[in-house]
Amino acid sequence: MAVRTEMASLIPIVQRLVSDATAATYTNSEAIQEALDAHRTDFDYLPMWHDSDYRRYAARQRSDTTRLLASSQTSQLNPVTYDVPDFGVFYRVGYLANDWVIRSSPSDTTGAESPNVVDVVGATFLFSTTPDKELYLKATGFNVWRAAADLLLETPDTGREVDTQRTRGQVSRTIEHKWQVYSERGAMVNRRKRTAAII
Repeated sequence: MAVRTEMASLIPIVQRLVSDATAATYTNSEAIQEALDAHRTDFDYLPMWHDSDYRRYAARQRSDTTRLLASSQTSQLNPVTYDVPDFGVFYRVGYLANDWVIRSSPSDTTGAESPNVVDVVGATFLFSTTPDKELYLKATGFNVWRAAADLLLETPDTGREVDTQRTRGQVSRTIEHKWQVYSERGAMVNRRKRTAAII
């Protein structure tokens, strides 16, 4: 299985996390891609948060200010449109593959917007020329922390810190600690919040 081009920015992050930046263990990156695919989340044109100037957009919950503008009908949004679920249904969104797309409507029929600055780790987008409208993001997020934790379990030598002063047991605890930290950091990444049951 060939490595997909949209994964190019994420694979080095995972290699760094498992102390394999030189690709000594994962020479072809396919194992890393498989680990990432096991922790993927698809976002299908969810509305984005933006600042009051429509210059900075992010994959997070929209503010109450936007709701007020929708209610007062001073925005292109109406209250019904605003109530479409947004990125607020997730704990934290980030680590996007490079095939994301931003459009002015939740469909493939409108033209794509082109931000000037892109942060795929934090899922934020900056525009020098403001779009002055609500935008929707279609993307795939990957949990690099959980993928790295999986790889540490599969290949114990990866991530091992070389230290001649340590015994074998101490080195093993170091890898176990690393796995635990990665699992904790990845616990909320691209994870949907549980909603209360409707009675």
